[in-house]
Amino acid sequence: AEETAADILYETAKDMGGHMDKICAVMSNEEEKDMAAKLPFASALRVEKMLEKMADPNDASAALNYGQIQLFKLLSTCEARRAGCIRDNLSVKLDEFRIAMEKRPGIAAYLTSSVCFPYTKGELGQEGGYVYVEPFKRGA
Repeated sequence: AEETAADILYETAKDMGGHMDKICAVMSNEEEKDMAAKLPFASALRVEKMLEKMADPNDASAALNYGQIQLFKLLSTCEARRAGCIRDNLSVKLDEFRIAMEKRPGIAAYLTSSVCFPYTKGELGQEGGYVYVEPFKRGA
């Protein structure tokens, strides 16, 4: 059952990634949010329920599954595109999950290390695809 749940979360996070423009959008009113509720926003509610049955990212000793890692990748990429979009457009719980994941010692060390590649322009929703925003040196 745990493997199945991890598979479902992984695939759901990948599917939600196809709607990053909507997740990261600035929505001016509740009507826009209501119109968008059918796509990644409805999935966010199901993801919250899945996460309740999985390892708590606030527990540094808890073993995470690959579905949680995929979800974190999606949420952190969206947050890099537009700060606050997870809390604004998806949910407070998913934003809290993202923050807890960032604070895990191993993930925090990786994110600040020289082996962590920066986001590409494409990941940030900019023109340029797989080009980095600024040149960088590995190991610098």
